[in-house]
Amino acid sequence: VLEIRSGGPAQEILQAARDRKADLVAISTHGRGGVRRLLMGSVTEEVLRRADLPLLVTRPGLPARDWRRIVVALDGSERAEKVIADAAMLSRAGGSALDFVGVNLSPVTAAGLGEFPPMMPPPEDLGPYLRNAARHAEELGVKARPVALEGRAAFTIVKHATESDAGLICMTTHGRTGLARLLLGSIAEEILRTAPCPVLVRRNVPAPAPAGSSPQTADRR
Repeated sequence: VLEIRSGGPAQEILQAARDRKADLVAISTHGRGGVRRLLMGSVTEEVLRRADLPLLVTRPGLPARDWRRIVVALDGSERAEKVIADAAMLSRAGGSALDFVGVNLSPVTAAGLGEFPPMMPPPEDLGPYLRNAARHAEELGVKARPVALEGRAAFTIVKHATESDAGLICMTTHGRTGLARLLLGSIAEEILRTAPCPVLVRRNVPAPAPAGSSPQTADRR
């Protein structure tokens, strides 16, 4: 179905998805960085911050790959795990193998990059958590393996996806807006700009209500 709408691109894309009761939005992004991205904005990022359904995001020029291996980025939190169901569904449909990837930040890396305050101890080893998640996936009939790495999260996840010839990265994002997003950055946004393959990304916090909707309507979404 081809449909042409007039209005703000992000707003119309989201409205079309609601009108059609879509399960997924597929979109391409220029992958801009730096001042140009801040000045010109990004339709993809705006859609991501407001969507309640997952986005399949790719960049122009990326080579087509099969999805025999899918990287699922996890950090040990329940919010990050919300994308596992999407990855498992794709795995069952296409026989894909899943890599449950977690990145442990070394004290030097974390303090230098501002991933968390320098006086705060580094997070616990993600290895046991990833192994348990992979075992649970296997029990549900999904082929999965734990991959515990160390380094800067976005760079390390992208590096693993490249070296393992993954066809897709799955992850969640906080979908931060405004000053908080600019100051804290977003691992998801960095991965979207540098990934060697498409990225399936799902918000892990409620999206803001559409303009004109009542609080009661927003609560039901």
